[in-house]
Amino acid sequence: MLLLLVAPDSEASQKIRRIGEWEKPPTVVLCDTTAVTEEKLRTILGWWEDLGYEFGAIRVDPKHRGCSGNVGGTITITHSKLGSHTRFLEDREKIRWAKVKLQTDSPSLIVAHEIGHALGWTHTQDKGHIMNGRYNDSGWFSAGIRIGYMRSFPGARAPRRGNPGTRQIE
Repeated sequence: MLLLLVAPDSEASQKIRRIGEWEKPPTVVLCDTTAVTEEKLRTILGWWEDLGYEFGAIRVDPKHRGCSGNVGGTITITHSKLGSHTRFLEDREKIRWAKVKLQTDSPSLIVAHEIGHALGWTHTQDKGHIMNGRYNDSGWFSAGIRIGYMRSFPGARAPRRGNPGTRQIE
């Protein structure tokens, strides 16, 4: 006899925490398409939207002032030769800006993980979790980070039926 126990989403990942959130949906600026294509970025942001997150306008603009500096209300995505990482300014549990730096043609899992940091999430040690800090131990598991109703397709208002995070990405 096999017994499978599944914890509710809010209890599934006790080790992950969010250190800040955006006051309003951030604008996302893709400064360099060598790190990630616009199509891949939109798909990954859609995955986060399926978990209840909202984003403002999504722009491809290498001349945007956030590409060379820090602009409030903006997540900027730029290229890095030193590995993928994210920096952000958090003030009184509110994220003011975030800068995601990605290596050339980063895998979707890494892009989604770094967007998670831009949304205020820390690392977890849960195997298969999107916010696991070790690439080989990470995956598309999203327990503990959903903030709203799941959507069954873009624009849907009702919760999704089935498992969270079922959007196909690569």
